[in-house]
Amino acid sequence: MHEERLFKYKFIYFYSIVFLLFFSFFYFFKIGDIIFKGYRIIAKYEDFKIPIYILFFVTFISLIFSLINIFKESKKAVFYFNISIFFMICISTINLYVNNLFEKTPPFNLIIFFGFFFFSAFLINYFKHKPFQNEINEIGKSENHL
Repeated sequence: MHEERLFKYKFIYFYSIVFLLFFSFFYFFKIGDIIFKGYRIIAKYEDFKIPIYILFFVTFISLIFSLINIFKESKKAVFYFNISIFFMICISTINLYVNNLFEKTPPFNLIIFFGFFFFSAFLINYFKHKPFQNEINEIGKSENHL
């Protein structure tokens, strides 16, 4: 029997679920902060407030979709995970720029911060389960050698 699974190792399931749960709660509370207190940015960038709100909501929803698809062991989970990582990097970059944190934060901390996102995306994508080709079904089929 052929076993369908999403990742090669159980640790990757655990890592992805913990990652997604942590950031789902983080963005859930951030959205609550936006709804009840408003997003704090410098007055010079007030025009970016609505796009930032939309980006927060879209990130939260893609995190939830990714978490649901991991539990269903759907192949879409990795796609939603990659979208979530992309949106989280965008939000972090915009937040650092809008709140003038690029000047205040040491470069080493920024490298570690963004490296964590890239490492997580690399880990999840690298250990994705790729089923072997079924060689028994391929017997007798001609191969085109050019």
